[in-house]
Amino acid sequence: MLPKAGRRFFYAVARGRETGVFATWDQCSKVVNGFAGAKYKKFDDRGAAEAF
Repeated sequence: MLPKAGRRFFYAVARGRETGVFATWDQCSKVVNGFAGAKYKKFDDRGAAEAF
């Protein structure tokens, strides 16, 4: 299922090779995949992602 056109998501990484908020899953996956104990979550609101 594809997201609605124009809908944006933000990917917050609290524990990974790099931490922060990423605009795409591709960017996020590069810092969490293969990282033991990675902690990350998808948000539809940037403020909520930054607070994670």
